[in-house]
Amino acid sequence: MKKAFLKTVAAALFIATAMPSSAADLLTVTGSDGTPKKVELAQIQKVHFEGEKMVITHSEGTHEVSLDGLQLSFDEKTSTGIISDANIADDIAVTIANGNITITAQNDKSFNVFVYSLQGQTATAIKGNGTITLDTNSLSKGAYILKVNDKVYKFIR
Repeated sequence: MKKAFLKTVAAALFIATAMPSSAADLLTVTGSDGTPKKVELAQIQKVHFEGEKMVITHSEGTHEVSLDGLQLSFDEKTSTGIISDANIADDIAVTIANGNITITAQNDKSFNVFVYSLQGQTATAIKGNGTITLDTNSLSKGAYILKVNDKVYKFIR
């Protein structure tokens, strides 16, 4: 089970660095200590695992993160290079972790959710408001595109 998880994390990082996206410039990795570490996707040179840690090597050094409670998210930065939270502008937060996608809209704002396979097939299409959680375990293993209103995210199942 642990090897499958590690392969999924490595594949997610590979796809995130290989696929262009207007919405993701930074990888945020949070370990069990709760401290987020942000790394520019374009600067990632290598990802490997040492015991119970994931090691990300990039142009400015390395980050070691405990696998216990590991969370990954993709963020964008503004043209000034300052990190911005893409979700604040439209009051919608998206979290992809542990086989679930949680979408939360402030003030019960409505949103449209689409999950596409890399072959372009629609796997899920729903309209929601407030908070919804999608279980990705029913999807075939592979890479997917998640679109929530006008924001696009990539994830691995």
